[in-house]
Amino acid sequence: MTRLRLCLVGFVSASLGCQTPVEEKPLATGPKQPIVATPNKTSVPILAPVISTGNPSEDNPSRLYQLKGLTQVAGTVGKHDFKFWVMDTDSKRQEGMMFLVDKDVKPSEGMIFIFKDIQPNDGHRGFWMKNCPLGLDILYVSSKMKVLNIGDGVPFQEKSVSPVGDFQYVVELKRGVSRKLGIKPGDTVNWPKNVVSQD
Repeated sequence: MTRLRLCLVGFVSASLGCQTPVEEKPLATGPKQPIVATPNKTSVPILAPVISTGNPSEDNPSRLYQLKGLTQVAGTVGKHDFKFWVMDTDSKRQEGMMFLVDKDVKPSEGMIFIFKDIQPNDGHRGFWMKNCPLGLDILYVSSKMKVLNIGDGVPFQEKSVSPVGDFQYVVELKRGVSRKLGIKPGDTVNWPKNVVSQD
């Protein structure tokens, strides 16, 4: 996750955003700041974060992208069906699942983070859980659509959850779903071929 916003949510790269060879700008300054799991204070102008009420009919004022406004596609991880919200721009990837709570996301739902280029595993990339009250399974996925590893996204943790190899996609599911369904490294991930990075 570059430190992708894991909480999204959302990645960790010496600073937010993807590092070389990806040409994304860092979102945070200083060494080894998580990149995407959740955006840092400078990327989202929030003075008083408001955690979701869990009511899908109400907008969460802390989020730039409401779930109901995001594209959602059908996909699979292993033999299991999911509905994925598509995070296909830098801004969306930075917000990820920030400020969402248990009631906002069903066990059969998740997010896919689509990167234009492969993210090298250089020790600085990964997702973090800042501003994420919802625990997550963070699945790093290779360009060949195989799960590389599954990280444990602990709510509000600012330590990066890192990949074990180069990845091009990240899937976020509710914490524990992977274990419950038997999803493991090596499983194949699928979603529509036309889902690509928009930046």
